[in-house]
Amino acid sequence: MSKPLTDEQRTRAMALLRQEVARINITRAALRIGMDRATVSLVVRGVYKASPDRVLTKVLATLDRRACPYLGAEVQAEYCRETNTGPTPTWDPSALAQRRMCQTCEYKEPPCKPQ
Repeated sequence: MSKPLTDEQRTRAMALLRQEVARINITRAALRIGMDRATVSLVVRGVYKASPDRVLTKVLATLDRRACPYLGAEVQAEYCRETNTGPTPTWDPSALAQRRMCQTCEYKEPPCKPQ
C-alpha cells in the first residue's frame, strides 16, 4: 500500500486534473490517467463518496511531469524532487553529473528542513 497523500499533493493533483479536463475533456482525461470517466467526473466535482487519494495518486503519476534538462526527457516530479534533494551520489559519476545540473535547474527545490 502506498503512503497517504499530503494536503499539498492533493491540492496539486486536483489542480492538474482540472487543468487536464479543461484542456481536453473529462473522457479523454480519464482515459489518460487510466480511470473510469464517472469516477473522474465525481472527483472533479468534489462529490466522490470515497477518498479520492487513489485517483489523485494516478493523476500525480501521470500528469505531474517535468522536463529534465540532463536526461532530455520528461520525468515524474517525484523523481525530480528525490534527485535534487536526496543525498549527493558521490559513488556514481553519471548520477553526480545529473545532480550538479539539478542545482541550476528551474525545478530545484530547497533542501528538506530537519524536523
